[in-house]
Amino acid sequence: MARYFWDKEAHAWAEFDPLAARPAPMAPIVITDIQPYRSMFTGERIQSRRHHRDHLRAHRLIEVGNEYQKGLAIDQAPESQGMTQRARRDAIERAYEQVRQGGARKPAGTEGEI
Repeated sequence: MARYFWDKEAHAWAEFDPLAARPAPMAPIVITDIQPYRSMFTGERIQSRRHHRDHLRAHRLIEVGNEYQKGLAIDQAPESQGMTQRARRDAIERAYEQVRQGGARKPAGTEGEI
C-alpha cells in the first residue's frame, strides 16, 4: 500500500519514497526525559535520566534490556567462598521460616502512595 505526504512546495500529495534522501532537520531534536519512578534497589525516587545513570553507577547496578547473556551451567558456576552446601541449606531454611511466620519484607508501595 502506497503512503503519501503533503509536499509544501508543490501544494499536492506526493508518494512517499522510503529510500529517498531525507532533508536536514529544521530544528534540534528534543527527547523528553523519563517519567519519575521508584528504584527497586533502594526505594528512592529517580527523577531524570542523569539521576538514573548516577544511581546505577553508585550502586553498581546493571540495566537489563533485551540483551541476553548465556549463563554458566550450575555445575560450572563458581562457588561462593564460605558458602558450603550445608550453609546454603541453612540460609534457605531460615528464609523459608521467616516468610512462613509472616516476617517477610513488606512491599515498598506504589508511586501513588508517595
